Amino acid sequence: MPPSRRTILVLLGIAAVALIVILILNENGDDGPPAPLSPAELTELLGAWNRGNDAFDHFDFKLAESEFSAVAERLPEEPDVWVNIGIAAMNQDNDGAFQRARRAFETAIKHDPDHRHANHCAGILMKHLGEFEPAEACFRKVLTS
Repeated sequence: MPPSRRTILVLLGIAAVALIVILILNENGDDGPPAPLSPAELTELLGAWNRGNDAFDHFDFKLAESEFSAVAERLPEEPDVWVNIGIAAMNQDNDGAFQRARRAFETAIKHDPDHRHANHCAGILMKHLGEFEPAEACFRKVLTS
């Protein structure tokens, strides 16, 4: 029996934790390094990130969205943060949340047009909303990037 959609999303969130830590520590950016994080800031960001992932584990998607949004305030150009915000919003399963998810995925794609996870999640959302042509474009982007 294949894993549930929620299980897959939780696992993707956990994998993203490792990626965000690596990106923070490696000062990922072609335009120069971001402002250095103090140990207290790093601890605060990792705490919010971990609380967001813990909220995912407990299916508290509203709390997860809030925690990841706190990370996005400090790392607004980090697409993985926006993807997690979008996933958390999308799982709240209401029209307002779907619109927040759309904005989050669009923000992630704005910062990294070839971001496979962002394009894939945007495609899932568009398909769910019945927007099949935009969904297809997102999925094709995943296949060609």
